[in-house]
Amino acid sequence: MNNNKKGQLEIFGLAIIMVLFMLGLLLFIKFSDEKQEIAEDFLFKQLPTKILNTMKDTTTDCKNQRVEILINDVASHLTYSDTYPQKCAYAENAYDQIQCTSYTNSYYELFNPIDGAITQILKNSLEESKINYEFEIRMRDGCLINKTTYNFEPDVTGCERARKVYADTFIFTSDKGAVEIILKVC
Repeated sequence: MNNNKKGQLEIFGLAIIMVLFMLGLLLFIKFSDEKQEIAEDFLFKQLPTKILNTMKDTTTDCKNQRVEILINDVASHLTYSDTYPQKCAYAENAYDQIQCTSYTNSYYELFNPIDGAITQILKNSLEESKINYEFEIRMRDGCLINKTTYNFEPDVTGCERARKVYADTFIFTSDKGAVEIILKVC
């Protein structure tokens, strides 16, 4: 009977050790997930700022002008109209913009869907990493110059249903007023 009681105590001791081991494992998993989430939050908070900084300082093939200069050029050549829904229109084919080649101008160099400077930066950074985003350039008065959204989930548009959204805005001055460049990642 004494051996029986000793065996039961050993089994009970092993059961307590297993419970403590499982509890420790669960705590480890819980805290390691939080550290990973903190790291992801830090990355996503920095991402819009880093991309916008890179974007504005990128030199294009258009007479070696930086993206910031070309955005300023496009914004400076807007036309305003009471009949247009947004009260403004960008001069996509304007000949008074910087002429990059005989057939391209600032707008084309920035937003060409195949090899535009901004298009390539967004594709090579966010889209390649499958990160949803909203990007827009607009005048401070609300005139929209360009808007691009990317979602790798086909039923989602932009960041409206995202659990977390990180954004940054850069403001430039053009001949027609303040220009906002906004990037949201979600």
